[in-house]
Amino acid sequence: MKTKTIFSFILTIVVLNTSAQLKIGDQPTVHEKSVALDVKGGEGKQGLWLSRVPDTSVTGIRAFNPPDGLIIYHPPSGKIFFRSNNAWKEYLKNGILSIKTPSGTMTGPALANSMGNSGFDFNIMSSANTSVWNIRSASPTVRGVMNNISQRFDGTKTFNDGSTFNTGSTLNGGTNANEGLTLNGATGSNSTLTLGVTSATPGAAMTDYVLSADTIGNVIMTSQQRIKTFSNVALDGAPAPLTSGNTVVLSIVIPGAGLLNNFRIHVSPVGSGLKEGTSINWVRVFNSDTIKLAFRAFNSTETFTQADGTDMRFNVTIFEN
Repeated sequence: MKTKTIFSFILTIVVLNTSAQLKIGDQPTVHEKSVALDVKGGEGKQGLWLSRVPDTSVTGIRAFNPPDGLIIYHPPSGKIFFRSNNAWKEYLKNGILSIKTPSGTMTGPALANSMGNSGFDFNIMSSANTSVWNIRSASPTVRGVMNNISQRFDGTKTFNDGSTFNTGSTLNGGTNANEGLTLNGATGSNSTLTLGVTSATPGAAMTDYVLSADTIGNVIMTSQQRIKTFSNVALDGAPAPLTSGNTVVLSIVIPGAGLLNNFRIHVSPVGSGLKEGTSINWVRVFNSDTIKLAFRAFNSTETFTQADGTDMRFNVTIFEN
């Protein structure tokens, strides 16, 4: 029985001279030419048990001057070590333990990122030391990152979660027609654009112009229509009575009104009003503070006085386009 066991063990270890390969396991006829040692566990359920060396000091395995490339298992620490440059190196177990950088070699399992002091770099730190990695800023022709100084961004940029411009931005149109600022709201919602006023912008500009949309959906800035009213204004001078069948042109003067020819004007008499049969044929701007009115009497004499005998007065409404 003992002889049979020894014979089986000899059959298990086969040396193939043609490929200089040593095979250990249950498949002696299968081999790879590039493999010097092939260990195949029985039925694929067995592995390689590394040599267990509890003492790596000078009184232990180091007394035999172990060569580089040697691999051992260290039971006290539960780690695998390999020999490199005449020293034991721990096999990577949980992650990167050291990084070589221009600043030196960083060691330690707890590596962390941190912003650098200069504002345009970031640090990779461990408990042992810190390595500074400089990241170049983006330029019109070079990739990089956003920094805290003035920068230019070329090409199409998409900001999915919105952007805040605190100190002002210039939005210039492109080289093609209709290029510029586009605000796309979600379906069924509105887009909001807030325009600020600089110190060089007159305060009246906020009331003189409004944003509106044209027929194809473009947002445009147009002059805002302002309405001015002047109440109880008298005709210029004391006009003579207007007899039936005649027409007369009279004036209303409003100092500082700032009238323009394209303003629309509505004039209505105060109190009892004009006599029946008297009409205002037309009203127009004569100059910056004067309005001309054409009156016509058909079947009575218009005295331009009220029932109490005082001069007739008018309310004037001006629509600025």
